[in-house]
Amino acid sequence: IYNQPGDYSITVTQDLDGCFRIKSIINSVYELSVGSTSVSCLSAMLNGSKSSNITDFWQLVFGPGEATFVNPTNPQTSVNVSEYGVYDFRLISEAPCTDYDDVRIVFQQGFADAGLDDISCNLSYTLSGSDPLDGTGIWRQLSGPGFLSFTDINNSYSSVTASKSGIYKLEWAVNGGSCQVLPDDVQIDFKGIDFDIFIDNPCPTLGDPVILSIVGGNPAVGWNVEWGDGSFESTNSTYLEHYYAKGEYTITLTEDLYGCSTTRSS
Repeated sequence: IYNQPGDYSITVTQDLDGCFRIKSIINSVYELSVGSTSVSCLSAMLNGSKSSNITDFWQLVFGPGEATFVNPTNPQTSVNVSEYGVYDFRLISEAPCTDYDDVRIVFQQGFADAGLDDISCNLSYTLSGSDPLDGTGIWRQLSGPGFLSFTDINNSYSSVTASKSGIYKLEWAVNGGSCQVLPDDVQIDFKGIDFDIFIDNPCPTLGDPVILSIVGGNPAVGWNVEWGDGSFESTNSTYLEHYYAKGEYTITLTEDLYGCSTTRSS
């Protein structure tokens, strides 16, 4: 039993009638070793190894497509396959003893990741696509009620702004890489909860009317209005108030919609 690979000399000596007969043979004990892996291309590196100077070669044992070895007699060589799937390859050494070892490689289709569907409380959002291993990523709009503007169309974490509220579908794709990568899409619901408040008379005298106007938002939902000396709920877009005590007043409006809260102060 040999526990280590190598070339061993076996010698038999026979002493017969004072004559010596010697026979020697070389017994080569070698070790084949291959691993297993998963790759996202249609090519992979085979990393076989042996520890003797015996000719060996690669062979396809099983797979859904054809396999082409760059150098089939080199334990460390590349292999290209015609289809994605699970392949078994065998490294065979023949003389003087036959031995082999198998390796299983899963060739998988690569996928880009555009992130999870989400809701934006306003008209802007920061995307969260996957960074490409190689090649260049690119965002594009697939659908939506308006137009999308990207701060950096090639940045997986680009910010995007919608021209109007609604549901938009975006695609994140990777081009020019060493492997084919399928694109992915993501859906962002821009709620567009955005409004501004305007005060017609920011420095009134005591008792003068102060008119507050709201532009944007969703009047059907309404706002929580804080005048600085009280608060109330209302669905109006214009408010009238009189101040009869000196001081500085902060007028704050808050709108709660779709689980989002937007506040403006003046």
